[in-house]
Amino acid sequence: MKTFTFIIPGRSVGKQETQVFTGKRKDGSAFRCGVKPEKSRNFHALVRDTASRADLPMMKYAKLRVVVALPYRVVKARKTMPDVWKAPGVRPDTDNVKKIVKDALQGISYVNDKNCIDDGSHYRWILPWEKPHTEVIITEISSAEYASEAAKQYILENQIEVEI
Repeated sequence: MKTFTFIIPGRSVGKQETQVFTGKRKDGSAFRCGVKPEKSRNFHALVRDTASRADLPMMKYAKLRVVVALPYRVVKARKTMPDVWKAPGVRPDTDNVKKIVKDALQGISYVNDKNCIDDGSHYRWILPWEKPHTEVIITEISSAEYASEAAKQYILENQIEVEI
């Protein structure tokens, strides 16, 4: 199993809902148009650009882990008190960040995102003077391991009780 890691610079953006607009044409027929929010589009393009520069091989089955690195914020309650480091108040949902990364890597690292298993996503707090970034770790897996992991995810998602 080979593991590949690359870093996406800047703040992460979670996948946002597509805005749907309805209207009427000149002939009176109705139409619907969907528009992705600009922040999501820009982050998606940044992920694709960074991944294409990383020279990732095309994998049949992959395991994906996303680590969102955000800096602590420094809070000073009073002049006489020492600085207090706190986690950022506003932070993207790691699952939504993983969705954008998974969609963006489709066609670059794997053919279809259905062949990619989630290996988790989490935050990592960094020092205030460090720059925020997103680490993407992709591991190539065998078809047997993919089948085993896919079965485990199916059981967990559907809350099926299994006797061992």
